[in-house]
Amino acid sequence: MDHWVVLHYLSGYGTLHIGDAGYAFVPGSVFIYHSNDPVRETASVISEKHTLTVNRMPYALVNARQPIFDTKNTMIGYLIEWILAESTSSYPNHDNVIAAAINLLFQYMISLSQSQDVVTDVTRVIALLHKNVSNAEFRVCDALSSFSLSEDYLRRLFKLETGKSPHEYLLDIRIDRACELLITEGDSSIKEIAGDCGFVDPLHFSRTFKRKTGTPPSEWKLTLASNGDCIKFKEKTL
Repeated sequence: MDHWVVLHYLSGYGTLHIGDAGYAFVPGSVFIYHSNDPVRETASVISEKHTLTVNRMPYALVNARQPIFDTKNTMIGYLIEWILAESTSSYPNHDNVIAAAINLLFQYMISLSQSQDVVTDVTRVIALLHKNVSNAEFRVCDALSSFSLSEDYLRRLFKLETGKSPHEYLLDIRIDRACELLITEGDSSIKEIAGDCGFVDPLHFSRTFKRKTGTPPSEWKLTLASNGDCIKFKEKTL
């Protein structure tokens, strides 16, 4: 049966090909396509995503520029996750509740699509940060200076959309990558993992890792080994 698809990326970066067009995606990117459209993904990092199928799509979204970027309140992601979870439930008036949630989702997406020109530059910065997560020579200020917007204004836009400065965002995804490498590359040294995450100095890496997670990288490995869980990085709350 014909339907529409709302695809929301939770992690990863790469390119989503819809028909003949290719679109860069980063965490928070939201795409819309019809079930008859040929779709394929090429990703440099394994992506996690939610896929929601709906029977109709508002005209304003069918013609929206791709992708739409979920803002710092992550309301699109929250609504999609809630709708998917509730779709298996059954209670009085269930169908109307789900329909109302889908309509609310559409309204958020329409609102965000109308500010797409501003968000596009933020999305491009995020894509650059993910692309250079392992590049120790990468400098945020050099990347921002390559845009037509002023560096200060772009920093403010970035903070408004993501809740973090570009430098903070880069540090977070580097530590996130380190957490994954400590699991998947268990035989690698701390120095090797630091280098793979864009840190020249292993001591600076270890201090940053502990500040962000509350645990030194060596103990992180032991903690995971003891409880058998694959814990995704969450920044320590001070």
